[in-house]
Amino acid sequence: MRYLTYLLLAIVLSATQGCFPIIAAGVGAGAIMSSDRRTAGSILEDQNIENKALNQINIQYKDTVYVNVTSFNRRVLITSQVPNEKAKTDIEK
Repeated sequence: MRYLTYLLLAIVLSATQGCFPIIAAGVGAGAIMSSDRRTAGSILEDQNIENKALNQINIQYKDTVYVNVTSFNRRVLITSQVPNEKAKTDIEK
């Protein structure tokens, strides 16, 4: 009887092992969202600001600059490496 219990337990565990990464990813995403004080709408808006800024910069300066755009509560931080002062002022605009 004991062997049957272990066999059933092994079958159940092997059948559900594919669900663990999905469950773990869902828990991790929930933990990130719950630790952030911003609303979900504010987080989404900040991500859109970052994406739009990076797209505009990449259109104008494709391979000549390295730029990182970070947005938090609709305020933007731009860190970059640029070849000249003109590129810096253009990216700031």
